[in-house]
Amino acid sequence: LEEKLRLQRVEQLLQNELRLKVEKQKQKRRELQRKLDVEKEKKTEALERKVQEKRKERDQGLQDLAKTEMERKEEELRKLKISMKEKLQEAGEAWSGDMSKVRSETEDALKNLTAGKFKAMETGAVFR
Repeated sequence: LEEKLRLQRVEQLLQNELRLKVEKQKQKRRELQRKLDVEKEKKTEALERKVQEKRKERDQGLQDLAKTEMERKEEELRKLKISMKEKLQEAGEAWSGDMSKVRSETEDALKNLTAGKFKAMETGAVFR
């Protein structure tokens, strides 16, 4: 009977020891899992930061490209405005020149008519 009790105690001690070992293993596994989760989270955050930086660089590049394109278009527009202004000025000068020519031709024609009228009047007076 004593032997039986001693065996039961030994068995109970072994079971307690086994339970403790199992609990320690579970605790170690939880700690390792926590460490892995923390490491995974850090890597994920680092990757997200990297992705954000790349997106920011890409967006900045696109903005710079759009800005460059806009500046190029504005320069083209400015040149076009200057060209149109020059053409209008040339057209105005040409029209002004044409009007001067028309005016001088008209004045010449009037002078000729007036001179012819006086001659006609003189000749008419002679014939009367």
